[in-house]
Order: sequence, then structure tokens, then C-alpha cells
Amino acid sequence: MKTSNQIISAIKLTIIAGFTLLAGNSCTKEITGNLPDPTIKLVVDGNIELNTPPLILLTRTTKVFGDLNINDLGSFFEHNAEVWVKDVTAGDSVQLVEYCLRDLPFPDSVKADLLKGIGIIAFDSNSVPNICVYSVPDVVNYFFNGTCNFYGKENHTYSLSIKSGLRFITATTSIPKTRPVNGLSTRPHPNPANDSLVTVLVNITTPDTLGNFIRYWTKRNSESFYPPLSQSVYDDKLFRGLTLDLPLERGQPENAKNDEKTYGFFWKGDTVTLKWATIDYKTYNFFYTLENDGSGNPFATQVKVKSNVEGGLGVFAGYGTTYATIVVPK
Repeated sequence: MKTSNQIISAIKLTIIAGFTLLAGNSCTKEITGNLPDPTIKLVVDGNIELNTPPLILLTRTTKVFGDLNINDLGSFFEHNAEVWVKDVTAGDSVQLVEYCLRDLPFPDSVKADLLKGIGIIAFDSNSVPNICVYSVPDVVNYFFNGTCNFYGKENHTYSLSIKSGLRFITATTSIPKTRPVNGLSTRPHPNPANDSLVTVLVNITTPDTLGNFIRYWTKRNSESFYPPLSQSVYDDKLFRGLTLDLPLERGQPENAKNDEKTYGFFWKGDTVTLKWATIDYKTYNFFYTLENDGSGNPFATQVKVKSNVEGGLGVFAGYGTTYATIVVPK
């Protein structure tokens, strides 16, 4: 089952902001004053992949000092919105339907995989976060049979429109021509003492034209697909028209504990699957600025995340996705 590959943007930002501002230390100084109430905005975490129906998560921002209940993720979602996706190239359009996790006819094991896919590792069937997503009316048929009436196509442009109350959001994205990798290989860990670890390399041939962008995720054995923690998007400015091997960083959940000795590496015997997607410039710009925003460091240079969403925040991304797999020799 395919899910969004990022933790819901609004939830991430509000949780991070809440804990950052509530955590005190010896270097802080208490400042008093009246803060104006912020305008509550809608946040889009949406995508359409090749041969896959669109998936749109729609949440709301919250006040920094407002009620922040991280145990009730369902309270962040915007319900009953009117959501349309149009294939601008073909002229077709579809109104999306809202589905919530608790209402889906899936066993708990499948729901657990869905939660893992958005970074929630713990799973209790008695307290399933009611995560909601907008997708095509026949999405259940797609999950079980692999078919639906509206799905992503190569070299097509898509527009998104959302109406919720008096708020109106639009966004446009495209699925560029797919560019499969040539293959995967491995090389030993640079430290002989870590002989159970390897680096996985991807062999690619880049186009001889500028303006090509990719995003990637990795999957280790039966885990979910995760983007690398450092950076998941790249352009071709330095590699135009070349064939070369590039190291892949093992993706992992953002809330996973980092081990400096194993970070980014794979283990001998692993089955490694690479999810490799061509993306357009606006999608690249969003994730590049999001992943280089200083990671919460108050001393880092502030970066404005460049959203492709008008009237709200977030991203509507198109992915020309291909896959490659290697079994690491033991």
C-alpha cells in the first residue's frame, strides 16, 4: 500500500515549535508580552505518483501557545473539504473522497504499516490515530486490485483545488519523464572493523540538459520506504551528461535513534530497494528548502520553505517513480 512519505507537515511543525518553546534552559530569558492570534492556515501534504492515485493530507496550523495534544493527531485534520485534482494534459478531473484510518476496511497489520510509513512506530489497535486522507472514490479497489480510474501518468501536469469554508487552495505539479537507474552495487565500509556494513551505490546516467531533479527513498528488507535524513532531493548541475556511481544514504524515520556507527549504511544480507523519482523544479525547491532549514538550530541561517501551494502551506508533488533492488552479499 502506498502512503505519503513525510510526516504530516502541520503536525511536525506544531509539535517541534511547541516543544522548542516550552523547553527551558539556563540561557533563556523570560519575555512577557501579548502575541496576536495567528491566522489559522491549511497545510497540504499531497502527491500523485506514476500509476498511483493522488493522496492529499489536509491539516490545520495551530497557535504556538494554543492547545497542543500530540496524542490526538486526528484533531489536526481538516474534514469535509471539497478537493479536486485535474489532469491538465488530458483534461480529466476527479473529486476526491475523504478516508479516515479507523474507518478503512483493513486489518490492524495493514494499519500498522500505514502508521510506520508516516513515522509512527508504536501501534495500539485500541487507540489508532484517526489519520485522514483524500483520494479517488475507488481507492480501496486500487489497494486490493491495483486498478483505479484516475492515476498519475508520465509527462502529465496536474492541478489541485481545495475549498473548505471560506478558504481556497490551489497548486500545480507535474510528473516528468521517468529516468530509471542503471543499477545498484555495494562497497565495503571504509573501516575494516565494521565489516558487516556496506555502502549501496546507485549507477545513473544524467541527461545532457539542465533542469532535471530527483528525489529518492530506500527500503531495507520489510521496512517502509524512508527518505534520507540529510537530504532527499538533488539536481543535475554538477553531473550533467555523466554516468557515475553515487552513494545512497539509508533512509530511516525522523524519530529513529541515530547510531553514528551504522548511520547511512546497510548490512550484509539486506534486501535493499531504491525508490527513485523524477520531480519538477517546484517540488525540488520545496523539499530542498524544507530539508535545509537549519533543523531547529537557533543559530543556523533561517531559510524560507518555498511552497508550491497558493492560499495555504505545504506541497503538492508529482513523482515519476521507478524502483531498483539489490540483495547485499553476505
